[in-house]
Amino acid sequence: MATLTDYARQHFPRHETESPDGPVPLSSHATVAHVVGSRRARLVEQALRRTTDTARVVRVTVRPTDPTVVATGGEDPEGIVDLPYRRTAVGAVGGALVGSAAIGLLGRLVSDSWTTAFVVAAFAAVLGAVVGAMLTGGGRHAGNRAWEQRHAPDRTIVVLAAMFDDEHTANVAAAAVSMFEPDDVRIVDSEGAWHSPNT
Repeated sequence: MATLTDYARQHFPRHETESPDGPVPLSSHATVAHVVGSRRARLVEQALRRTTDTARVVRVTVRPTDPTVVATGGEDPEGIVDLPYRRTAVGAVGGALVGSAAIGLLGRLVSDSWTTAFVVAAFAAVLGAVVGAMLTGGGRHAGNRAWEQRHAPDRTIVVLAAMFDDEHTANVAAAAVSMFEPDDVRIVDSEGAWHSPNT
């Protein structure tokens, strides 16, 4: 049987954890919420305590770690990967050259008209540029964000759990917690395995 501290260490490795409740074992249906920031964690904890017996709510605080990579400036603070624009531009130019040369030559062989070959080559250059840009990472620039996943390396994360013996009560608690928009809400078993989102 796993404890909430074990669960937190598994999901947030190499972080210091502390729990005022000590090593509390997970129940067969535990509603677990990951919350970034102490203020929001207090709101989620209050919501859990309102929906269940106070003695069943447990918390583990996950402390932020020191940075292992020093920023050099110009990084995207909201993206995980800083994708250089020049790589996408080179891919687009390369794709345009390959597309226009290959299809333009084919168009000249099929048609005796240089005008037809030029139009076909121009169209192929546009398609080649799009394909080249996508293959070299251009798709990740959609919406000017490399990824949608949120990360908070410099903030405290609180893992809250309410222990239940049945699925229905755990789902009611998960729905109540979801109104405060925690980063993750799940229902896990006594080993910490996620077996029901249902929120």
